[in-house]
Amino acid sequence: MDRPQPISPELLSDLRNLRILNRYSGSYRLIRYFLRRWIDRDDRVRILDLATGSGDIPRLVVEFARKAGGQVEIDAVDLQASTLEIARQLSAGFPEIRYHCADIHHFGDENSYDIVLFSLALHHFSCDQAVALLRRCRSLSRGKVLVADLCRSWFAKLGVDLLKRAGMLLLVLLVLAILRDCRNGQREYRERKRRSNEVHVHAVSQHSTST
Repeated sequence: MDRPQPISPELLSDLRNLRILNRYSGSYRLIRYFLRRWIDRDDRVRILDLATGSGDIPRLVVEFARKAGGQVEIDAVDLQASTLEIARQLSAGFPEIRYHCADIHHFGDENSYDIVLFSLALHHFSCDQAVALLRRCRSLSRGKVLVADLCRSWFAKLGVDLLKRAGMLLLVLLVLAILRDCRNGQREYRERKRRSNEVHVHAVSQHSTST
């Protein structure tokens, strides 16, 4: 889906799998968590969704805002025209969403959005591009930016490659692998931090004893 392609059964399947991945990897839950803090009754909020894919995140935001009693206007941007055509078809009942076929590196004016969203796309870019995009997100927003992405690992990459050739079962296995990988990374981080603190405390104790 990184290259231009026509609407096809394969593209429809890939986008459907990404919507399922968003749902079960925790992206929807994460976004709702922040929306509850950012959108209240009678609020009018302008939102940008970068690399929108088939538009499931903007539709999620609109549904939340309607229930919360707020009003949103969403610009959803993607580089692939065929993907956006599918997004428009799926969003027929969502007039709050405007879709734009554009390069996310250059779309939009600074400080023109209340919220900028960027979900499950950052890993497609190089480190330098990712840093530039994060800075771009910050410049486009008046204050609120939410970026959600996958943990990088060889196991997750293998799962994505397999997912392109199979269906739901491998998708479920991929999500479980990603979640396990994230938990392992969190445990390793906490362990390194604990060891670092122990070394620091030991060094301070030695210094106190010597004085």
